[in-house]
Amino acid sequence: MKTFPSPSLLPGIEKWKAPILSPAEIHLYLLRFDPEIEPPWVQEYRDILSAEERKSCDSMGSFDRRREYLLSRLMARFFLSGYTSQKMKSLTFTRSEYGKPFLQNFPLPFNLSHTQGLIALAVGRMELGVDIEKVETTMESESRCQILARRFFTREESDFIETLPQNEKSRGFFRLFTLKEAMGKAMGTGLKGAFTLGNIPLPPPERFTIGRWNCYSKDFKAEGYTLALAAETGEETFPLLQIFHWDENSLWIQKQVLEHECLYG
Repeated sequence: MKTFPSPSLLPGIEKWKAPILSPAEIHLYLLRFDPEIEPPWVQEYRDILSAEERKSCDSMGSFDRRREYLLSRLMARFFLSGYTSQKMKSLTFTRSEYGKPFLQNFPLPFNLSHTQGLIALAVGRMELGVDIEKVETTMESESRCQILARRFFTREESDFIETLPQNEKSRGFFRLFTLKEAMGKAMGTGLKGAFTLGNIPLPPPERFTIGRWNCYSKDFKAEGYTLALAAETGEETFPLLQIFHWDENSLWIQKQVLEHECLYG
């Protein structure tokens, strides 16, 4: 059975301080966790949630989904508290008509996405959206992705998926899907709005512009993930993107540091 390492095995970790975020910059935090491990502090994540968040968490049927939800909320509250200099528990979130989250009383756009084993948080000074997906490459998944592409993508995009090798169709599908999802989240309209923007460049480059949205696409092929980020900058040049990699144990230790310094509650 897998076990989680003791926090004592990570000595000397320094207190995290939010980096300076310029108007033309995006900070992207990637948090990796092992969904097969149940850390001893999982239930303690609950004490940072609002009553509404706890209710949403309790409504989730499986432990895996509850844990992923809890960890994503801990991540959002931890990093956003660093940018706003507010306590994690005092942050209040609201949502737009289409479910886009906002930080109440602070003009700090952010977006969150999570999937099995990976959570992404994007923070900037402009409208933005992020999406990550775990890519399955089974024959069943490849076939399902072809059907979905024909149903929801443009003719050009669907034809592009058809031209890919059989073991690459799922990856190609999710590469396009995450880009549309990220743009929809940035627009605040969901996928419905993103599907009105027309064709994505094929094959998708790492960075490109479509309409007023600057897009970034990254395929973590070795790990089985694909990620997309969309941001509105009003310029053709891409915003500076800084990516920070974290893990669950480090985040937990940092949470304890904040709690000890009375910045937590």
